[in-house]
Amino acid sequence: YSIYLFFFIIFIFFYILILCETSRVPFDLIEGESELVSGFNVELGSINFVLIFLGEYLIFGIFLIFLNSFFNFNFIFLIIFFLFSRALLVRFFFFSIIKNFWC
Repeated sequence: YSIYLFFFIIFIFFYILILCETSRVPFDLIEGESELVSGFNVELGSINFVLIFLGEYLIFGIFLIFLNSFFNFNFIFLIIFFLFSRALLVRFFFFSIIKNFWC
């Protein structure tokens, strides 16, 4: 059973890294859509805007393929898992992070 625990810990580690790298909740402090107006949404229009968002989802898909090949999970399970993580994890406000971690 220790090998399953080891792989579970590695999976959680990779899960947190993928959330951080793809700027998903709770690591999307740069562009929290509900709190901030992200600059490239305002400045770029049409095809440039679409290419930026397709690039973000392409990186997300590459990470899912990596997890699928490394941990041998069902691809649909991984997609649902990451979509539910976006819906269920909380987004931190800047002032709450500053209040909690300011020396």
